[in-house]
Amino acid sequence: MSRRTPPRPEDPASVLPELAGHGRTATRLHPRPGSPGVGDSSVSGPLLWPADEPWPTCTEPHPRGHGYLLRDAERRRTELYGPPRRRVSPEGRLVPFHPMPHALHRPDLADTDPVPLLAVAQLYRRDVPDLPAGPDGCDLLQVLWCPFSLHGPDQVELEPRLYWRRSEEVREVLAPAPRPEVVGAGPVLTGPCVLHPERITEYPDLPALPEALAGRLTGADAERYRTALSVAPGWKAGGYPYRHRTSPPPDRCGCGAALTLLLAATHGEWDPDDPTWQPVEDRPGRVRLNAPTGFGVCDGSTVQIFVCADDPSHPHLTWTHL
Repeated sequence: MSRRTPPRPEDPASVLPELAGHGRTATRLHPRPGSPGVGDSSVSGPLLWPADEPWPTCTEPHPRGHGYLLRDAERRRTELYGPPRRRVSPEGRLVPFHPMPHALHRPDLADTDPVPLLAVAQLYRRDVPDLPAGPDGCDLLQVLWCPFSLHGPDQVELEPRLYWRRSEEVREVLAPAPRPEVVGAGPVLTGPCVLHPERITEYPDLPALPEALAGRLTGADAERYRTALSVAPGWKAGGYPYRHRTSPPPDRCGCGAALTLLLAATHGEWDPDDPTWQPVEDRPGRVRLNAPTGFGVCDGSTVQIFVCADDPSHPHLTWTHL
């Protein structure tokens, strides 16, 4: 089933005429629970990973035996974000959620023992119009990250890794892929989802506008612009980044060139209290689909990955808010 975003309540350029010509396309991925294959674009689906290429691991120093068992975290995610299930027994008793103890499950693991990364996303250019061409004409992007959000200077970030491929060169696929036994937190997991890509037009987030321009929007008008007229929520490729007022995302590559948004992953696909971005096919009232992947702990959870506009093989930069 395709997904269609409703028209914006107003034309952003009619609210701020200076925005005319500053629209930028983005591809909303619209992940929905499913059973993707290695030949599909997906979130958390199986990857077209060469059998003769080692699966990547994290060896950066951080605790890795203390957390949640992967099988428990996956079951809880299914209970919270999967198909609705009966929570009351035939006898009329409430059926409890599956227990998910936070404990030292693998005391034998040292802080630098290799931990298999989690498959997060696989995007084929044929499916995602706003996915840029990879280095040397690669048509496939694979994103993985560590199952522990203990990276970065404050040890509260994920560490996405990007792998570009020419899909026709992969002959034999690795199956099954290695999986970690313990994860740091359930919200870093993403459930297997098929994608329903849709191209839309976005405008700069309110904090990204020049101060004089942004100052013309106040109160409810400013909130309306930010939530309904500028940057789309949810998982997307390309477009404008979401900006936090106190910690803006990076804008320059180490080489000095501009950075471009490659991929954004957020908890919510729309705001249940103001479902402006809710696809037509998901109406009315299908709020459970608002967090189809199970990623993140709230609507503010965001990971944005930026790449060099001149050369996507340069090291990428990540902006995380969990």
